Amino acid sequence: MKNEIHRNYQLDFVRIVAILLVFYNHYYCYDFFLDSSNPGILHYILLIPSIICKCGPTLFFMISGALLLNRKENYSSDVLRRVKKFSVVIFAIVFLKFCLNRSFSNAVSLLLNGLNWYFYAYLGFLLLLPVYRSIAANLKKEDWKYIFILVIITNILFSIFRVLNIDVAVLNNLQPLASPWASSAWQCIFPLMGYFIIENKELFIKYKKKIFSGCLLSILLSMVLIRIDIKKNGGANYEMLHQYYTILPSIYIFGSITAKEKISENIYLEKFIAICAPLTFGMFILETQTNLGGILFMIMYQLLGVKINRILISWIAIILKFIIFSIIVYLLRLIPLVRRYI
Repeated sequence: MKNEIHRNYQLDFVRIVAILLVFYNHYYCYDFFLDSSNPGILHYILLIPSIICKCGPTLFFMISGALLLNRKENYSSDVLRRVKKFSVVIFAIVFLKFCLNRSFSNAVSLLLNGLNWYFYAYLGFLLLLPVYRSIAANLKKEDWKYIFILVIITNILFSIFRVLNIDVAVLNNLQPLASPWASSAWQCIFPLMGYFIIENKELFIKYKKKIFSGCLLSILLSMVLIRIDIKKNGGANYEMLHQYYTILPSIYIFGSITAKEKISENIYLEKFIAICAPLTFGMFILETQTNLGGILFMIMYQLLGVKINRILISWIAIILKFIIFSIIVYLLRLIPLVRRYI
């Protein structure tokens, strides 16, 4: 109970939103637009959440930045302890999969580059934690403004040039703030953004309306470019045209939630958030390292596929997945060793 008193319910709620967006990203409701030869207004409306769902991983990185970048820790003990703890999770996943298929070569391949990209990106973030802390501690507010604007403009330019199949060397060398493959820079820029927003809530509140307007414009531009890319390139850049436009929506979602003094006056909702938030990492592992989500969707499709649209089936499956995965992870965390790491 002592830990619950000091819980940050705002960040807990961001975790829940983030895992739901990750779920959304992995179902048909994300890439349905590729099947739309003659999209109508409804298709474009449904394209909006499919763009926003890319903010799932970025929100997780922002949470990490908000929680870790303001701490002063010793690299040889505290930081490496975090690295070791996360590495144990990675090796445990590889070992369990090795036990299932009994292939040493597959296990080595899985360890080196076969896990979900987020595991490697987050491990890289932890290894460079002192560097990011130094950046966060020494940047002035005007420097932050410059970086935010540079990242937003760079990602917009990346998206336009990608649709036009033009390679621009200057943009390619702005890493780690921006990258031709957008998510390759997320483990750098989004923790910094999360740190800045959590430390400067008054600034977010001041510019909240402008950020929201920017979100709408960025989503609109993304939708236009996605449609052009489908016609011009057969949708070859569909994934990237989502990733490039996570910046402003991520800032708005994260800032809107964390700027609240209280998530809800309802004590039961706060208890629900407090119970579910610690389960999200375990749910992320189940989502990315098992096929349980796919099996659930297929069961739903066989039961309801004739009667309703696949997008609606996806939405139902997301809700059921959250419930089922929460129960599984909750039960697993009753084991002390499992609870220590996830």
